[in-house]
Amino acid sequence: MGQWLVSGHLDAQSFSFADRVFQIMLRPVRHYQPFSLQLLNFNHAVYRGTDIPKDFSSRVRLHRPATGEDRETLIYMNNPLRYAGETFYQASFDQDNAGSILQVVRNPGWLTPYVSCALIGLGMVVQFLSHLFPFLKRRTRA
Repeated sequence: MGQWLVSGHLDAQSFSFADRVFQIMLRPVRHYQPFSLQLLNFNHAVYRGTDIPKDFSSRVRLHRPATGEDRETLIYMNNPLRYAGETFYQASFDQDNAGSILQVVRNPGWLTPYVSCALIGLGMVVQFLSHLFPFLKRRTRA
């Protein structure tokens, strides 16, 4: 029947078989969460005299019926919402300035940099002490 390249970045590809036209397309998998986010307000500021975004932020309502949690939070550049192991970043906005585009990131290795810094700090202390004790011994002999 043929070969087709399928990617999430390509539009639907059409092919015909047995006098019928089919479309093939790859789309991302949906992951449903036990909570919902509702956009309450979106704010977009630009630099004066330009269309360059200066700041954009979204006030959202986080609602989780199972626990009764219902709260508002503000997501803006460099201040994401961290909830349930996921991080929601203010990535962009709709062209009509009425909607917000959030980027959702799950980072299971978020602890790795902290462990690495602790190991480096421990190594520096060991290195310092390994030079300090011989220096103190030489100084007491003299």
